[in-house]
Amino acid sequence: MNTIVRGVRGLCVLAAVAALIFTAARAETLDGVEKAISEKFDKLTSASYDMEMKADMSQAGFSMTMLSNTKYEMAKDGDKWKIRMESKTSQNMNGTKSDSTSLMVVDGQTAYSMTDTAGQKMVMKMKPDAYTKGAGGKGMIQSLKESGDVSVLPDETVDGQAAYVLEVKSKTPGASAMKYYLSKENGMTVQMLTLGADGKTTGTTKFSNIKINPSIPADHFTFTPPAGVQVMDMTKQ
Repeated sequence: MNTIVRGVRGLCVLAAVAALIFTAARAETLDGVEKAISEKFDKLTSASYDMEMKADMSQAGFSMTMLSNTKYEMAKDGDKWKIRMESKTSQNMNGTKSDSTSLMVVDGQTAYSMTDTAGQKMVMKMKPDAYTKGAGGKGMIQSLKESGDVSVLPDETVDGQAAYVLEVKSKTPGASAMKYYLSKENGMTVQMLTLGADGKTTGTTKFSNIKINPSIPADHFTFTPPAGVQVMDMTKQ
């Protein structure tokens, strides 16, 4: 009889431990993640990081590999964010290779985008909302909700950082999905994955050298078009 009682007690202990493990692994609610990330992000006055994006996609009649490295800087000016992104990209599409550079500057009022491919420069003037809203915090979460169906997955660790994980599935059937990994420590994005229709990873974006509240020169957020380059004004569309 004592043996049976001890066995039952042992099973109860195992069940309790399993319940604790399940509770710890269970994903938080989207509202909870949004609140936690917003609280961290709202404390920022500036931030900078390096971003490396890799993509490798292939299907019938199409193949593409891409490597892009970006230096990202952002600073708050009142209730607006100023942003600067400098990128270098190498791409191979169906055997055709190309290299390009790009510069994005958001001065708080206007966004300017300049690309340079084989010496050919193109500049566009745009509204800043899409770039400032997606910079982080609640605005970023809201942008994800607008772009697709968002679900919270169990937390993961990315390069030693505990992170919330959000999966965004496009509302368009057959379109790719995205996974966003958000640092629990500072609210910044530390990794993004692009998933194909089959669920396999087709693109990886890694964030490194993250600096919180660094000093960034004010002139990093000003933009003057190169002489002789026409500016396409997209703000009126």
